[in-house]
Amino acid sequence: MKGISQRYIYDTNRKSWDVRITSHQSKSFLFKKYNGKEEALEVARKWRDEECRRLGIVIDSHAKSFGECRRSAKGYRLVTCSKTNRARWRASYYHDGKTKIKDFSVNKYGFNRARKLAKQQRVLWKTGELVPFEEIT
Repeated sequence: MKGISQRYIYDTNRKSWDVRITSHQSKSFLFKKYNGKEEALEVARKWRDEECRRLGIVIDSHAKSFGECRRSAKGYRLVTCSKTNRARWRASYYHDGKTKIKDFSVNKYGFNRARKLAKQQRVLWKTGELVPFEEIT
């Protein structure tokens, strides 16, 4: 299940489904609170889907894990602000002891275009060549 994992805390004998969308966006759904494992999973799925829709995150059905939906390669990743919950794709590159960072807003560019712009920026920093936008996957 992308973004949802089962957790068992031995000390307190608590079982839950944990949903993690970003490093600041997560929630637990206790089996006991939602009358069982299956009901808790259904509520967890609904919460995950609503949060992804709200943040503009598209869940890629071909990705091996939910993390691949957020981060496709080293050097660019999806970032959300914990206060505003605004999502943006961040390109970063380390060279000569300095880190370059540039953000692309999901609200301004849309999810896929912002991701492609971050990837394009990363390639530009790395190779010095501007890759045509249409060639970026």
